Amino acid sequence: MDDIDKRIILKLDSDCRMTYQMMANKLGLSSTAIRKRLTKLLDSGIIDRFMTTLSLEMIDSDLIIAIVQTDGSEFQDEFISEMRKNSSVVQVSHVACGKGGLYSVFAVTSGVQALSDFGLFLRTLKSVTNVEIHVLVYPRGKKVELTNLQLRVLKHLVDDPRMSIADLAEMTGMTARRVRRVIDELHEGSGIDFSVYWNLGKGGLTEILLRIEWDENISNHESVTDWLRKEYPLEFWTPFISATSPIMFARFVVDKLETIESITKGVRKAPFVKSVTILVFFSNNMFEWPGVKELRLRLEEIK
Repeated sequence: MDDIDKRIILKLDSDCRMTYQMMANKLGLSSTAIRKRLTKLLDSGIIDRFMTTLSLEMIDSDLIIAIVQTDGSEFQDEFISEMRKNSSVVQVSHVACGKGGLYSVFAVTSGVQALSDFGLFLRTLKSVTNVEIHVLVYPRGKKVELTNLQLRVLKHLVDDPRMSIADLAEMTGMTARRVRRVIDELHEGSGIDFSVYWNLGKGGLTEILLRIEWDENISNHESVTDWLRKEYPLEFWTPFISATSPIMFARFVVDKLETIESITKGVRKAPFVKSVTILVFFSNNMFEWPGVKELRLRLEEIK
């Protein structure tokens, strides 16, 4: 993966309905080159799927991360299947660990009680010895009322987020101009996200999280994020920032294991860093995003 692939993924994550030509104009490539690269990203599984989803604000929810430590007695597949039974879970990753088992879990929960219940669920799983949970600072979007016309369009976009304007017009019985206006309204309202579900550990790549704790007397999460982007423009992808502690789980993607050591050493030397823990992902197990499930339920109600 190179910088252009990364920029394509991030552009699509902000709006997966972006056309080949729109991306080509932004990245200075031909639409044919963009299409070929996107096809490769899809075929490799790096882009797992496109999503039309309700925003976190629309489902009154927060994104959380849990680091789950076990005594190593579990069977990995069965353990992940147990975690999957909880509808809040959206991703479970098996993490390299010297002793016992270690898992990174992303989940979406709604309210304090649901967060408490989720923590209890994880802690009471057989073989679990420790659970660290953080509510994350993450784009929430807005809460809006969806109109009948918007729902008619979303009925098709929930299954095919990149469906063309022409096909949407045919499926909904609207004019192309009306469909385009409805989609513009959905973008502007920020109650619907058109994004991608990526699996950066595919295609021979290695995904890692660096758990970075920084000194609040020296820096803040914006400055830490800016520093990481400047120092590691290709390898650094996403900051997952704790809402309650000066801790960030920084997502990196590398093609060589030796790069991990170099990055970790560099981050540890930063004057604002108090500690760094490396989480190297062996595998990612990705499940349906709750905002997609909730959107499907709302669309079923209008049939």
